[in-house]
Amino acid sequence: MKHLTKTMVIILTMVMSMCWTSGVMAETSTVSVSVPPGGALNADARLNFRINIPKFIIFTVGTAGSTVDEVVFDPAVADVAVGNPGTAATTNGTVTVSLISNGGMVAIAEANDGGGSGLSDGGINNISYSQIITDDTGSPIPAPTLSDAGGNSENVTPTINGITVETGQWTYTYDNPATPPAPGTYTGQVTYTASVP
Repeated sequence: MKHLTKTMVIILTMVMSMCWTSGVMAETSTVSVSVPPGGALNADARLNFRINIPKFIIFTVGTAGSTVDEVVFDPAVADVAVGNPGTAATTNGTVTVSLISNGGMVAIAEANDGGGSGLSDGGINNISYSQIITDDTGSPIPAPTLSDAGGNSENVTPTINGITVETGQWTYTYDNPATPPAPGTYTGQVTYTASVP
């Protein structure tokens, strides 16, 4: 009986030892030497770290979020009649523009929903987008010139090491054409797109 018990203890010890060895996944080191009492021992174990950062762009023109701001012009009769330039907007004439990206050079392009004809009164009359002037003076984010065909673009140079964190302002004015447009309310929507390769 003692012999059987001793055999079972030896087998159990071997099984536990095998389970312990097969279950270890991390790097482990063991140090065991004879040292005087109070002597130091060191055992090293290493970990590898990895951080995956995605390429991104955060671009805002006007109010942040899902709101689409409307820039409204109400030129005076005297300005419309003689084609005076530089009518300031009565609503949202200056908008805040912000750009955050880690993708290097950023291109900002303009497009619109006018089908190449400009702003529409809902009928046969149009006003060209080229009559809306964008002033980006002092802004680190240049504004593309508006056009009926769309496709004009400007490049934003990264601040440092391919990173861009910039905020600026764009101010819009309406340049009354020499020939007055027909009366009506002309509307259209411009889409600015920021992209990196």
